[in-house]
Amino acid sequence: MENIKTYSGKGKITVGRGLINIARDFDGTDDKIVYTLATGQTGFTIVTVAWWEYLDSNAAYRRAFHLDAGTQDWRLEFDDSWGYAWIVPWTTAPSGRAAWGITKPTTGSWHHICVTYDGSLTTNAPIMYVNGASQSVTLRSAPGGSLVTPSTSLWISSENGTGQYFDGRLAEYAIWSGRALSLGEVEGLADGFSPLFYPNNLEFYTPLLGRRTDEADLMYGTAGTLTGTSAIAHPRIIYPSPGMIRRFTTAVAPSAVTAATRRMFVGVGI
Repeated sequence: MENIKTYSGKGKITVGRGLINIARDFDGTDDKIVYTLATGQTGFTIVTVAWWEYLDSNAAYRRAFHLDAGTQDWRLEFDDSWGYAWIVPWTTAPSGRAAWGITKPTTGSWHHICVTYDGSLTTNAPIMYVNGASQSVTLRSAPGGSLVTPSTSLWISSENGTGQYFDGRLAEYAIWSGRALSLGEVEGLADGFSPLFYPNNLEFYTPLLGRRTDEADLMYGTAGTLTGTSAIAHPRIIYPSPGMIRRFTTAVAPSAVTAATRRMFVGVGI
């Protein structure tokens, strides 16, 4: 057990106690967490989404998250032909969706996943990272017409209502609305730094610590509705102290962190 400093709402900080190396395990059958998003967390065109995952299965159509956007939705899902596919809705794209894919991450180990996407132009492709390294992205379904932005529901580990359940562990899920994280910031996340080190436009963040019955979004305080899931081990994450959070006005580059400053953090790097 170690101290954890976290947000308890937009701009608020509390000090609590809990394990910082616990995640949520999703059984691939019916486990999920559902959030109703607040104003400011939806309607974005530029976005970064990031999390840690440990795959028990990467079978087709299982997905780590689902953001409602009408007929189609925003998601990252496994596909036997497309690989690990980033899919977003466009009005006149084939089947109403644009899609790009990378090679599926392997099962049986932890990976940090991050996607940045600028949907302001049809010519823009996502940048997709695994463990801080940009991957080769293949266009699978070209954008067309207008981008359809997300509405109010976020589902972690499931499609909206009909399944496609993620099989494995998830932790440190975050959304930055309105900006794409830089390579250095993504590398920092993959090195084990909390999303709280990169607070600019961080609009949704749930550590998924495995001990909270609501697994709340720490940026707006929105509670998640849990179905199933269980606590399970996770690599340690480095969290900023409250003093550091108050001082942050821009992202902290990983290269600026020294052994001395690491001792100020709560937790141990992975």
